[in-house]
Amino acid sequence: MRKIVKKLFALATALSMIIALSGCGTASDTQNADSSSKGSNIGKQEQEIIISEDSDYKYVKERGKLYVGVSESLPFNYADGKDWKGIDADLAMIFAKAWLDVDVRYVIVPSEDILTALYKKQIDCYWNGVIHDESLDESFSCSTPYLTNSQVVVVKNDDEYYEISSLEDIKDRTFAVCKDSGAERVAKSLGLNYVTADTESEALFYISAGKAQAVIVSCFTAPMLVGDGTDYDDLICTDIILNNENMVVLFRKGSGLCEQFKTFFLENKEDFVERVVNYGGMGCLVPETEE
Repeated sequence: MRKIVKKLFALATALSMIIALSGCGTASDTQNADSSSKGSNIGKQEQEIIISEDSDYKYVKERGKLYVGVSESLPFNYADGKDWKGIDADLAMIFAKAWLDVDVRYVIVPSEDILTALYKKQIDCYWNGVIHDESLDESFSCSTPYLTNSQVVVVKNDDEYYEISSLEDIKDRTFAVCKDSGAERVAKSLGLNYVTADTESEALFYISAGKAQAVIVSCFTAPMLVGDGTDYDDLICTDIILNNENMVVLFRKGSGLCEQFKTFFLENKEDFVERVVNYGGMGCLVPETEE
């Protein structure tokens, strides 16, 4: 099985080098949704259904399909016509086909409906760059952390850039952040002076507009937004990392699929590091996990 998984990793990696991480489409299942899910954004509900490990795993195997909850969120999930691409979409495909030996179906699920969709068995997991929060453990079985997201600082690529070595050097600047995002949470927690924008791209524009002197963005999207070949080739990403947040997959409480994911991840960590880098991730963003 490990050889099969490696082959599929290589295939998905090759595809990721061909397909640009941009554009949007419509999915074939259900409705559109917000994508950057954190514990406070996911509705808490009481569950009366207890899923046994055997029944949940066997249920998916016998049905022959793994239903995966997603929404548009570059570079994790994005619609390409009727297909879904991205780090999480590709990983879900590999987990389903090579590990569980079932087909995969992607279902767009609003963040507030994740718990309901899981327990109504409309989906079997939610795989969409979810940042782990302890509150999630009350309602879901959270997978082994498989990615670490960080917020990084972007500044103008000029002579001053080479004088910046830490946040202390620029803490008095005005930062631009995308509102209601991880960047805003970090800026607020660090007591930084900041202004908000509707998107990360708009936040980056604030530098040239004179509204800010630095921008906080996700380490995953930064390489796609700034530098050579982008609309912001006069901006550069610094080495300043403001935080680390682990990403997890959400399963039904007590689901045996959660343990299956752990084994799958441990046996394929090296391949996954390569995939993250190919999608533009900055360095090795796969967290350490106990064997």
